[in-house]
Amino acid sequence: MEKHIYRTLTAFDFSQTAVLCSLVDFKGSVPRKDFPHMLVLADRMTRGTVGGGNLEHRVTKQARNVMETGEPQLLHFDLTGEDPTDEAGLCGGTATILVESFTRELQQQFQKLNWEQVQPTAHQVLVHFNTNAGTVKRIWDWEKPVDNSIRTMFECDSQGKLAVSPGNGYWYRHVMTPPPVIHIFGAGHVGERVAALATFLDLDVMVYDDRAEMVSEERFPSAAGLQVDSFRNLMENFSPGAGDYVLVMTKGHRYDHLLIRRLLTLEIAYLGLMASKRKWALLRKSLADEGFLPDQLNRVHAPLGLDIGSETVPEIAVSILSEVIHHLRLGKRSPIALMQTEQ
Repeated sequence: MEKHIYRTLTAFDFSQTAVLCSLVDFKGSVPRKDFPHMLVLADRMTRGTVGGGNLEHRVTKQARNVMETGEPQLLHFDLTGEDPTDEAGLCGGTATILVESFTRELQQQFQKLNWEQVQPTAHQVLVHFNTNAGTVKRIWDWEKPVDNSIRTMFECDSQGKLAVSPGNGYWYRHVMTPPPVIHIFGAGHVGERVAALATFLDLDVMVYDDRAEMVSEERFPSAAGLQVDSFRNLMENFSPGAGDYVLVMTKGHRYDHLLIRRLLTLEIAYLGLMASKRKWALLRKSLADEGFLPDQLNRVHAPLGLDIGSETVPEIAVSILSEVIHHLRLGKRSPIALMQTEQ
C-alpha cells in the first residue's frame, strides 16, 4: 500500500461519509496490479486511485450507490474489449474491486499496521465477501486464527482470489507491505535531488551527512529525518529495516569505503553507490582484499542508476530512482543498469 493512502486511511476524520474501493483480484493486463485502495468522499472527491480512466470512473459511480445504501458491492470489470469507440476497457484483463463503507472499525484495522514506527513490518490479510449476506470480513495475521482452513489460506503463496474458499462467497489474500525507507548518505547536489524525487514517489527519506550546513530543513523540507555526525558515528548507530534501500553518495571515496564495508554486513533490500566504473573497481578490489566475497560485492549497485544518458544533476536523480523503482517492483537488475555484475 502506498504511504500516502495509508496515512489518509489512518488519519481520516470522518467529517464526511467515505467509501473504500479496493482492487482485490485481477487477471491479465489491468491499469494497476499492486492491489491499490481509493477513498471516494461524499463531496465526490477521491483520495488514491485504483487505476484511473474509465475503470475508476465506473467504480466511483458505484461507490456513490454504496454511500447511499451502506451495502458493500463486489464489482467485476471485463477490460478485454476490442472496439476503441466503446466504453469497455481495452487493457486485456479483468479486475475485481470491493466497494464498502469506510468505518471507524475498518480504520482501526489499518491503524494496527503501525507503519509509522521505525521498522514497520508487512502483514497478511484475508478478505471475505459473503455473497448471501452481502457482508465483508477481514482477518489479519496478528489475530492468529486457530481454524485450520483459515491458517491454510494464510500459508498460500498467491495473492488475490483464493481457489479454496470455505463458506459462502469469496476469499482474497493480500500482503500489506510498507514502502521502503530510502536512506541517503551524502547531502550534496545529487542527494538533494534524489531526496526530492523520492518524496514525490511517496517514499520516506532519511538523510545523513557530516556537514550541518548541508543537512538542513531548507534543503530537505520533506525528509522524514536528518542526521548530522561523523560518518563513522552515523554508521555505527545505523539500524535500517530489512526492506530499506541505502544510497551512498558522500563527498569522498574514503567515506564511501567506510560505509560500504559496514553496509555489506547488514540485512537491507538494496545497496547503491554513486561512483564511476573505475572508482568502484578500485573500491571493490580493496574490499575483496579484506575478505568480502564476490556474491557480497555483487549486491552493490555501482555505478548507480540506469543508462538513460543522464548528464545533469536532475537527470542523474531520475536515473538513480528509476533503478530503485525497477528493483522495488521487479526485484532484479535492470538490463540497462549501469552496474555490471562481476564473478
